[in-house]
Amino acid sequence: KVHALNPDGSIRWQFATQGIIDSPPVLTPEGKIGVVSHDQHFYLLDRDGAGLVRRGLTSPNPPRGLGCSPEGFWVVGTGSTIHALNADGSPRWTTDLLTFPVPRTNRTYAPFLQG
Repeated sequence: KVHALNPDGSIRWQFATQGIIDSPPVLTPEGKIGVVSHDQHFYLLDRDGAGLVRRGLTSPNPPRGLGCSPEGFWVVGTGSTIHALNADGSPRWTTDLLTFPVPRTNRTYAPFLQG
């Protein structure tokens, strides 16, 4: 579950997915919250915890990283696959880093875990 807390530490709201969430949520300047879950989905929430988007990810591996680019699109890493999603959660492009090439853009952002 994703939990939002009030300043006093009490729970403001919760949002449940069908899988484990082991990457931190990402907050946009507009107050939207991006979350990836081991249920193979990207979730976009509003600041009150309401689900705005649930987008399936095509990869045999669970999502391991999430980022939001300066241009406003989401980047999700799932094993060797990188998914780029538009600000509304719709697919932008997907590429497998084992087969390349990465789609031609001015920049490519790749989330990863260290440690």
